[in-house]
Amino acid sequence: SDTTVTSLAYPVPRGMTRQATWVIEARDIYGDLVAKWAPPVSTAEIWTNVPTYLLDAKTVLAIGYYGGKMQSAQILVNQVVIATVSGASLAQTSGLATLSLDLRNHVQTVHDHVQLLALDANKKPLDSVDIPILYTGLTVTSARQQTNPAQVLVEGRLDLTSVPATAFARPMDLAQWGRAFQASVHARDLLLRVLKMERQAAATGEVYVFTLQVEDPTASLTLPAPLRIQLQQAPGFSLMSAETPIYTALLKEIQPFIIRTEQGVFIKGAFDSTIRARFSGKISLQLCVDGVLQGSLGYWDATATTWQHYAKDWISYSDQRIEVIAYHGTTIIDRQPVPLYVASIQSVSTVQLGKTQSLQVTLAASAERLTTLTLYRNGSRHSGAGG
Repeated sequence: SDTTVTSLAYPVPRGMTRQATWVIEARDIYGDLVAKWAPPVSTAEIWTNVPTYLLDAKTVLAIGYYGGKMQSAQILVNQVVIATVSGASLAQTSGLATLSLDLRNHVQTVHDHVQLLALDANKKPLDSVDIPILYTGLTVTSARQQTNPAQVLVEGRLDLTSVPATAFARPMDLAQWGRAFQASVHARDLLLRVLKMERQAAATGEVYVFTLQVEDPTASLTLPAPLRIQLQQAPGFSLMSAETPIYTALLKEIQPFIIRTEQGVFIKGAFDSTIRARFSGKISLQLCVDGVLQGSLGYWDATATTWQHYAKDWISYSDQRIEVIAYHGTTIIDRQPVPLYVASIQSVSTVQLGKTQSLQVTLAASAERLTTLTLYRNGSRHSGAGG
């Protein structure tokens, strides 16, 4: 017989009562039952605030639980008890408490299964929860619904520096990358295609930037829908995970805001006419500065093709995080970052072709200290100077 051990990943059903049961059954090709397992039920009565264990960070976890309800706890790795916490070490008064958990010597791969059991005085399970095991490194920077509302363009960054080849075999082409990614909204899987996956030669480590196209065949996305992107080691075994809201690509052609100049009064841009036609009535815009809403709403009717929003009083430095948020009613349908610049370069000398010469750059008085000047040629870094 085949003695190969195969790992299976099943999410624990949440919020079940202690009287409920769930069973995993294994059947042969004839449909006959050959094995079954009744895992402990997750009642959500005890465990709360369960963090993800990150294989590259290997931090000690702080597990949240409700005190005064369980008499002991067990930690299982791959269905083997590795530790038992006695009642004397647990909070016996009501309220939230935390349990420290060090998995560094017990968990090595995303295939390892970590389970926490809360037990009563008779060693019967009160609650059960699984601890997700992942690597860091997946970042989704934007997810924009396109003119076709069923399609979403996703951009992001993938850092595989800390992931050994034994844990994740690097795909050789875009089709293989597409099979490694999974996209979902509210646990509903979406169709996914990788449009771009480029390794960044200038970055430290193994870093990629990517563009994905995901599609909802039902075209039933309600904004802002929570999109979850996963990089999988194998089907059912997530290696990395990231979440972001899906917005439209309504706001476009946002002009750079140049601080403390005549141009630095209004943020200006345009509306995508096809996407704008999907929303009846007025669209309102608001400024978000370093995560805080500022100023009043500006309203634009359906005939407007361009827009501007007053921003001078709230933008002072180029390291601020500025976003323009678009609402339809009270629903956020888009939010876009605004590029910020300081008018620090007053003039640049003319370059004469065919001659060896110096480029003369005249700087203007600036409220911000400059550290480096860099010359770009055809979009690529050519040379630089610091000081």
